[in-house]
Amino acid sequence: MKVNFLYICVVFVFIMQTTHVYSQIDINILRFQYRKAADSEKLTNWLHSELEKKENNLSSHNAYKAAIIAVKAKFAFWPNEKLSLVKKAMTLLDKCIIQDPNNIEKRWLRYSIEINIPSVLGYNHQTIDRKVIMEQLSQKKCNEIDHQQVVFIANFMKQFAKLTTQETKQLSYLF
Repeated sequence: MKVNFLYICVVFVFIMQTTHVYSQIDINILRFQYRKAADSEKLTNWLHSELEKKENNLSSHNAYKAAIIAVKAKFAFWPNEKLSLVKKAMTLLDKCIIQDPNNIEKRWLRYSIEINIPSVLGYNHQTIDRKVIMEQLSQKKCNEIDHQQVVFIANFMKQFAKLTTQETKQLSYLF
């Protein structure tokens, strides 16, 4: 009887730990799927629902949650819904950046959103975000994220950030 109870306890603990591990969206999968989300409303909605289901205190997950909300605005039909989603996304993303102002990934998420929304909305962090991103990349202070993501951010900056010739050469040399 004692053995059965112990066995049941061990199995229960294992199931609870396994369920918790699989209930979290892996950050690397999230990064990969986010890159595709702008082209797929279905994927965007799925990512949003997965991130909404989980109460997550991980700042990087919250930053991606904010970015997905901004991508949802692309697919919204009504202008007031688009504006509401962008405001919600930017508020959450700003909170994430305040918590970790030197995080290149969070800065890149905000930068990539802001260069794709009308400037009349008043979200004008591009200059400071671009500066922080370029400093972090040039000093290779990107330890909190994997190398593949750093290279992706560097390539994004080369393609979309309107860099100087010197900055482009520097990124090409580094990555």
